[in-house]
Amino acid sequence: MTNKNKDIPSLTFWKSRLDESKLGCYVYGIGDPRRANRLFYVGKGGGKKSQGNNRPDAHLNEAFVARKKGYQMGYSDSKLQAINEIWDSGKAPTLCVIRRNLTEEAAFDVEAAVIDTLGVVYGEKLTNKQGGHQKADRSIITEDSFEVIFAEPVAPVSEIKSVFVFNIRNTVGERSLYDAVRASWPIGKSKCVIPAYGVGLVNGISRVVVKIESWHPGISTPKKKSFQGQELDEVSAVGSELLGKDFSRLMKNPKTGKTLGYFQRGGVICIDFMGKKKAIITRGSREGGVMDL
Repeated sequence: MTNKNKDIPSLTFWKSRLDESKLGCYVYGIGDPRRANRLFYVGKGGGKKSQGNNRPDAHLNEAFVARKKGYQMGYSDSKLQAINEIWDSGKAPTLCVIRRNLTEEAAFDVEAAVIDTLGVVYGEKLTNKQGGHQKADRSIITEDSFEVIFAEPVAPVSEIKSVFVFNIRNTVGERSLYDAVRASWPIGKSKCVIPAYGVGLVNGISRVVVKIESWHPGISTPKKKSFQGQELDEVSAVGSELLGKDFSRLMKNPKTGKTLGYFQRGGVICIDFMGKKKAIITRGSREGGVMDL
């Protein structure tokens, strides 16, 4: 492995003084010059008020700090690892501004669209930890995901309690649906009840439903929780109520209409379906009273 003290190129992408007032809110990509500048990271810059925050350079500085602290130990962040590997090759990451002078909402949409197109359509292995901030009703649709258009809103007529809902969008392509939904989740011991159900969502649509039969330490993080159980199909009583359904309304902040950031970042939501098309959020950012579905 290359010595961590090897000379590093400039810790800025900008060749001259940066005037971020000319960029506003913008979407950028960081490329790998060893691979014809193919993008390995896509992000949003400009700050919440479009006043600038020079986000691209922050990645270079984070990578350099990680390099000094523990380069020989490897990296838990694949983006920082990619930057350092490019430096080790004697080159420097490249930057392109994909769109600029956007509203913040438009910037989030463009960021998500680029991440989806590169990852879903072209199969690029981006180093983004999440798939971008977006509304489920604007997400990418391919031939494998047309159910997004046709799925009915989830509204069980029978009582189904302790339904844990997980966002598996970023891992479903890397493993089976069953393995994606039962992975490591931040759930306290007191919440690990039986009987319970695990539901994995992709773009707001339930792609897998598991009847949870036992809880265990997380697959990759022992302090978190994983589970084992029986995968249900649409013929089963519970599967017919939960599988292939649109959960997006339950995942939104009722005030803003936006998908809960807590859920997008790997948070877990638990729902008690009370029957007669009513539900209560028992765990998550929308905990509260009875909701009409």
